[in-house]
Amino acid sequence: MIGFRTAALAGAALMLVAAIAPVHSDLLQSPPPAHGALVPVPAPDLSGAEPRARIEIEEMRDALRDALADPQTRPVDLAERYGRLGALYHVHEVPAGAVAAYHNARTLDPDRFRWAYLDAWLAHGSGRLKDALAAYEDAAAIDPDYAALPLRLGEVLLELNRPDDARDYLQQALAEPGLEAAAAFRLGQLALQHREFESAVEWFQRALEKAPDADAVYTPLAQALRGVGAVDASREALALRGERHPLAEDRIVHELDDLDTGARRHFLLGLQAARERRYADAAAYFAQGLGEAPDNHHARISYARALYLSGQPARAREMLEAVLQDHPQDTLASFLLGVLLDADGDGDTARGLYEQVLALHPEHPGAAHHLGLLAFRAGDWPTAARLLSRAGERFPDNSLARVLALVADRRAGRSEAEIQAQLETVIQALPQHPLPRYALSRLLSAAGDPAVRDPARGLELAEGLLRAGPIPPVFEALALARAATGDPDGALSALDRAETGYRQSTAMLDLPRIGIQRQRIRDETLPGSAWPEDDPVLAPPPTDPRGVLQEYPSPRPF
Repeated sequence: MIGFRTAALAGAALMLVAAIAPVHSDLLQSPPPAHGALVPVPAPDLSGAEPRARIEIEEMRDALRDALADPQTRPVDLAERYGRLGALYHVHEVPAGAVAAYHNARTLDPDRFRWAYLDAWLAHGSGRLKDALAAYEDAAAIDPDYAALPLRLGEVLLELNRPDDARDYLQQALAEPGLEAAAAFRLGQLALQHREFESAVEWFQRALEKAPDADAVYTPLAQALRGVGAVDASREALALRGERHPLAEDRIVHELDDLDTGARRHFLLGLQAARERRYADAAAYFAQGLGEAPDNHHARISYARALYLSGQPARAREMLEAVLQDHPQDTLASFLLGVLLDADGDGDTARGLYEQVLALHPEHPGAAHHLGLLAFRAGDWPTAARLLSRAGERFPDNSLARVLALVADRRAGRSEAEIQAQLETVIQALPQHPLPRYALSRLLSAAGDPAVRDPARGLELAEGLLRAGPIPPVFEALALARAATGDPDGALSALDRAETGYRQSTAMLDLPRIGIQRQRIRDETLPGSAWPEDDPVLAPPPTDPRGVLQEYPSPRPF
């Protein structure tokens, strides 16, 4: 639902630090040569950090500055301070500071395993794989018996596409308590890369046996199951997919995580709970974090989302309104509040919020999508076509926006031939999405342009849709295609199936449309439009706040 923020880097020293320690305030930027080849540790902009983190980092920088100024400080003690500062930067996502601090800790105390290992862990997490491998190998030369080391070496070698070396280390990790699930998962990925599907299935199942909550395993497991021909099992595995990977027992990494205290820790726990659909827990964690950092308006938006998803829509709306009072130009808060009001039937206020978002962020796909749907409902076809096209361009897998944009464009006067060409493009891009094929089936069956009309293909598309899901609108499309190919009895039979389906679902408002279609078939006439305005499929669905608040990405969740 929500993405992690990245810390900003800055090259200038903190003015606060300069004021506190005027005598040796530059020693972190220009370390004394007596201590060897040390590098400057940049002072990041901590203005956006929570108070506790800012205080911890500034206090550690002060302590290190004092130690550098004292010629009696032993190298190992300096290394300890640099390493602790690096760990604080690391856990608070200030990578440039962490890299420099770890470098200096290793320079001053090259035989300390912890600093080499943390340096490797940082490089690995940052995608600097060659640096990570070198640092892990340095760590192994210091202490080859550290339990998690074979797993980490196997992981980085796997990412460096050195499968044979990776396999050897991962096999070692399998024998270590607390590492089996993570090692089996990586061995499964390795087997999947080599299309060894049966082996991959076994490894992934072994990982799940040891870590049943690791639902990220289900995605590659589904691929492996499909590879062995177990299509139904693959579909079931895919339905269980999530984001939790198998965890490894790694003492040093756990100790690093323990440094992450205060509001940020609560916010991270809230994000994790939200990903696991534990929305009441997520709301509680965000409330705890906001107790320590009440001015973090990004976290207040995340809190509002958790409140809504835990069944408290009124409080969610109040929270978003409060955020906008303090931050009227926050586009995410405006958009989410617009969605809530839209769903409550207040289209005018929602429209104003969507327009405000687009004025600030013209490419915002969510606001374009929902404002386009409002225009579609109002019959403003040119506006709907423009906005929904924009939403589809930003999120190409948004088949609803892309199809309804073409429907609106056709009603605005664009030719059937141009619409068909665009619709074929959508189908090529999204072959598994039924909506574009439904729209094309109807267009080919009832197009007024002889160059576009192709009832035989329209029938083929409708029959394919029927195999995928026998729902009433598909039977209507099938009836249209059969009528267009000269099979009125088959068309009437399909309409009977559609009527039965609507009655079973108590959708009685759709029955008059079925009667009109029956009469048209008996009269041997086709509809005046392939995409009539009373088609329940080629129309905006009701606004769904739950789906939006669950899935819409946040550039900065706290």
